Formats: sequence, structure tokens, C-alpha cells
Amino acid sequence: MAKSDEEKLMLVMNKMQMKEAFKNVFMVTNQCFEACATNFRLRKLDNDEELCIYKCIDKNEKFTMVLANHFAKVSQTEGFM
Repeated sequence: MAKSDEEKLMLVMNKMQMKEAFKNVFMVTNQCFEACATNFRLRKLDNDEELCIYKCIDKNEKFTMVLANHFAKVSQTEGFM
């Protein structure tokens, strides 16, 4: 494959990864908001809602890291990388 073709392919793949990352961030944020925001009479989140959202997002980040580490280990032992 020519170097210019490789660069184009890498650019396309980077854009796809960025799009997927934004989609995942949106999904987690939306999921946590729906689970935690309960009082829609106020314009701002109350302290409990805000804490719930932070914990929810933190838990999702930790889970994603554990999952990524697991897949990395599996792919190394299976010879995929």
C-alpha cells in the first residue's frame, strides 16, 4: 500500500474512532442523567443529583478501563496484537 493511501486510511480510521468516542461519551452522559436527574422544577441539579451523575460517570470510566485491559490481555494471549 502506498504511503499516501496509508495516511488517508489512518485519517479515516482516526475520524471513525473520534466519532465513536463522542457517541460513547454522549450515551454514558445521557444514561447517567436519566438515572440521576429527578427534580425538573429547578434549573440546576441539586447536590444529590450532581453527586449521583459524577459517581455514575466515574463507575462507567472504571468499567471501560477494566474491560479495555481485559481485551488487551486476551488479544495478547491469543496473538491478535
